Amino acid sequence: MLEKHNLKLISKFHYNSALHLPYSGPYSGNGKPRKYGEKIDIENISNSFLIEKKDDKDKNYIEYIYQIEVLNKHFRDKLNVVIIVRENRKTKEIGNVILFSNDLELPAQKIISTYSLRFQIEFNFRDAKQFFGLADFKNIKKNQVNNAINLSLFMTVISKILLQKYRPFFKDDKFSINDLKSLFRADMYISKILKNDNQNPLVFFNSNTHLIDILTIGLIIRK
Repeated sequence: MLEKHNLKLISKFHYNSALHLPYSGPYSGNGKPRKYGEKIDIENISNSFLIEKKDDKDKNYIEYIYQIEVLNKHFRDKLNVVIIVRENRKTKEIGNVILFSNDLELPAQKIISTYSLRFQIEFNFRDAKQFFGLADFKNIKKNQVNNAINLSLFMTVISKILLQKYRPFFKDDKFSINDLKSLFRADMYISKILKNDNQNPLVFFNSNTHLIDILTIGLIIRK
């Protein structure tokens, strides 16, 4: 499917996935040429594939980053694999992450930084479904579906931009999309109230409400 649309994939393997170097030995002369060579031992990778080593003494770990072109039996072609091995300096425990792409030209850091966006993408889809109708729109025609999806994601992006503005303004890092919606709803109500100059303001408020306080809050919100 990716090849059909000329797209590239960046994803993650399970930590114990079977990865093989391409076979580079002689052809026996019988049958189909051998494709899979030596299996990669994640805990004993050749230093010839090491591209970066990080020694973080503050966090007590050493990190090794390897980049290798490998084969996996679930994929037809070679894969560009980045293996991140992290060793705890105190406990000597070792953990690893295996990222891969079918784009053989991508550098390791590009694969790592792109994959790290995965969670932000998932958060954006969550917000689009929860706040802007991505999960429950009723359109069925192609253009209508396209418009509904794009509008939902567009509003998600706009909300992220506005949150960057209003969180410092209210000095609240937990200012959320729900707060944002409440803010603009209040702004709309105040706008409608202020535009009704020809009517008695008491029509809009009960006798227990101080009109001046509400109008002051409205003007602050509009500002």
